[in-house]
Amino acid sequence: MGNEIFRDRLNRKIEKFILEAQDCIKLEHNGMAGNVREILVQELLLPLLPEGIHIGSGKVTDSSGNLSSQSDIIIYDRRTVPPILYDDKQGVFPIESVYYVIEIKTNLTKKEFDKSIQNGQKLRSLKGVQPHSALFAFNSNLKDSKDSDRFIQTQKDMLVPLPINIFCVVGKEYGFWDKVWKILPDTDNNIVIVSFLVGIINTLVKARHFYQPSIDPGWYFFPGYDPFL
Repeated sequence: MGNEIFRDRLNRKIEKFILEAQDCIKLEHNGMAGNVREILVQELLLPLLPEGIHIGSGKVTDSSGNLSSQSDIIIYDRRTVPPILYDDKQGVFPIESVYYVIEIKTNLTKKEFDKSIQNGQKLRSLKGVQPHSALFAFNSNLKDSKDSDRFIQTQKDMLVPLPINIFCVVGKEYGFWDKVWKILPDTDNNIVIVSFLVGIINTLVKARHFYQPSIDPGWYFFPGYDPFL
């Protein structure tokens, strides 16, 4: 009975998210991707986060000052080095405190996919404990092939952690890398969105217990010093 209550409540939130996101996308305005992101954060992510975990957006940095590309959603905590925030969400986030970097796409085209891979590669070039790099797409332009094929084929010769190691395409597929790709097709009842959210929850809860930073946080305050040398 308890499990049904949790799942039913989550499904209602997902259905609300889908309807509101569809309304935004129909307007076909450049700012709609930002609105879809905010709906995803407010309706689905924030209510599920463990105590002490926060959501922002901006860039990830390492102790040497290297920066990632702009990221839509950054899930982090403040146990090591707190971020530099320019408002209540936008800022620069030390990689030591970041668990997830998530890109949001209203429609996953080849151009958008290639850009996301490049952004993921830039993130992976940073030094320190690497966060999960995820892509969440509300729709995809693929009709005759699976989205998982391009995630797998494009990254098959790349080193782990992969530029994108988690993806979710609403109504189609959810996949994540764990030594091999594990792919879940959308069968019914919003299973791919549920799986995406549950994967985040499980990772965060485990990380809160076992996470150890790769460097002492104070090194962020010594510009130009590389503690890895």
